Amino acid sequence: MSLPLANTVQTGIRGDSTPPVISSSSVDGYAPLDKITLISGLTATDNELGNITSYISPVEDFYAGFIGSFEHDFVVLDRWGNSATATATINVEGDYYLQETPYYDDFSEGLGEHWIKENGDFDAVNGALVAIGTQPASPRWNALVEADSNAHVQAVFNLNGVTQVGGPIIRYVDSNNFFYANFNIGEGLKLVKRVAGAYYDVITTDIEVPLNEDFTIGVRAYIDAIALIYNGQIVGEATDRDNLYGNKHGVLLNTTSHEIKSYWMAASDININLLSEGVMFPNGNQQPTANAGPDQSVAAGVEFTLDGTGSEDTDGTIVEWRWTQTAGDSVVLDISTPSQPKAISPSRTSAQTLTFQLITVDDQGQESAPGIVNVNVAAVVLSEILKVIERLDFDLETNGDINAYFGRANREVMKLKPSEPTGLALDSDGFMMLDNNTIEEVKVIAGGSSISSKTDSINIEGSEMLVRLGDLEASKNGSIYFSIVVFVEGDTKGVVVSSKGSSGNKPMSYVTL
Repeated sequence: MSLPLANTVQTGIRGDSTPPVISSSSVDGYAPLDKITLISGLTATDNELGNITSYISPVEDFYAGFIGSFEHDFVVLDRWGNSATATATINVEGDYYLQETPYYDDFSEGLGEHWIKENGDFDAVNGALVAIGTQPASPRWNALVEADSNAHVQAVFNLNGVTQVGGPIIRYVDSNNFFYANFNIGEGLKLVKRVAGAYYDVITTDIEVPLNEDFTIGVRAYIDAIALIYNGQIVGEATDRDNLYGNKHGVLLNTTSHEIKSYWMAASDININLLSEGVMFPNGNQQPTANAGPDQSVAAGVEFTLDGTGSEDTDGTIVEWRWTQTAGDSVVLDISTPSQPKAISPSRTSAQTLTFQLITVDDQGQESAPGIVNVNVAAVVLSEILKVIERLDFDLETNGDINAYFGRANREVMKLKPSEPTGLALDSDGFMMLDNNTIEEVKVIAGGSSISSKTDSINIEGSEMLVRLGDLEASKNGSIYFSIVVFVEGDTKGVVVSSKGSSGNKPMSYVTL
C-alpha cells in the first residue's frame, strides 16, 4: 500500500489521530491595504510531517480594505484530516489613495480639472454636462479623483423627455471589476457587474426614472458590499468582497439630449466610518440644521420669544428662518428678527400648547430638516382678564367716516387699541384680538338699539370687527353716537370699551333710504 502524498488529506483510512499544533510565530500577521496577500503570523507543526505552516489558511476570506489591526481565525489540517485553529491579529498597512475632501462639480463654471475624456466628446453647457455631436459606442468620461475602495459616486440626471436604451450610467471601477448603475425603460433601475467581459445583474429594482425631472443615481462601495442609490436612498445592496482600490469612476451618456446636473464622489480616511455605516454623503453642500430652541412655559397674554439661534450651517451661512405654527390658537409672529420672532400668548380659560416648526435655508438654497418647539400657555384667570380690560382706555380705529345705512349690507371695520398691552393678546400692530382674550361677545349699542357678534350683524376676524351698523334700529336720521361693549367669558355685565368721548369714537351718519 502506498503512502499518501504529503500535501493531501486522507480520510477513511486508518492513520494518525493526533491533531497538529498551531501557534504564534515571531512574525506579526500582515496584509497590505487593498491586496490579496495575507501572512497569518502563525506557525504549525505535525508529529509526522513536522513543519506544516504552509497548510495554514483563513477560515473565511480576509478583507484588507482598512488600515488597522484586526482579529481573524485560521485553520490547519494534517494529511489525515486532523485540524487545529487559532486566532491571529492581522495588521493591515499601507496608504489610502484618497482625497481629503469630496469632489463635487455642478458644472456652473465649466468642467472641473479632474475630468478627462475616455471616449466621445462632452462639455459643460448651461450648468450641465452634455454629450457633444455623434457619440461612439460606450461614450464615457471620468473624474480622476483618487479614492479608496469605499467610495460613493453619484450624479443628478435629467432625460429631457428622451428615452434611450442603456440610459445614463454611473460607472464605478475598482481594480478587479466594473459596476454600472443604469436602466432601460421598462426594466427598472439596476446595478450591473462586468467580470471577464461578461455582465451580470447584481441589484435589480422596479424603479422607473422620470422622463422630465431631475433624479439621482449613485453607487457606493463599503466594507464588503456594494449599494445602489436612487434619490438619496439606498434601494439595494449586494455582497462584494473583491472591492479593491480604483480611481476611474465616472459617467456615460448615450445621447446628446440627456444632461448631468451635478456629480460628486466621496472617499477619505476621515469619511470611511461614515461610508461604512451607510450614512449618505452630502452633495458638496452640507445640509443646515434647524434648532427651534427649548420648549417654553408662559402665562396667558404675555410676550414670548422663539429662539432659532442654535441652528447651524457647518459649511456656509443660514440666510432664512422659516417659522410655521402647526398647533394651538393662531398667533401673529413678529419676524423683524427672523431667528428670534416674538408673539403674544393667547388668553383662554383652559391651558393649551402652541407648536412651531422651524426650517432653515443656507446660502446654497438647501433646506434643513424641520425643528420643533412647544410653547405651553397657562390658562387665564377670568377675574384677571376682566380686571385688565376694565381698567384700560381704548382707542377706536375706523376707516374714515362712519356710515350706517338702515337695512343695507354695508359694514364698517373697527379695531380697538388698549392704552397698555400688558396681559392681553394683541395683533402685530397692537390692537386687541377679539377672538381671543376669553372675549365671548361684542355688542354695538346706539339709540336704544343693539347688535351682537353672536349674530351676523357683527363678524369678528382677529382684531377686526366687521359691523353692519344698518342693523341698528335708530329712531331718526342724522348723526348718532354709539358704544362698544365687550363681554369676557363668564361676565354678564360687560365692559364699555368705547363710547362718546372715547378716543377715536365719532358719531355715525345714520341714514334711512
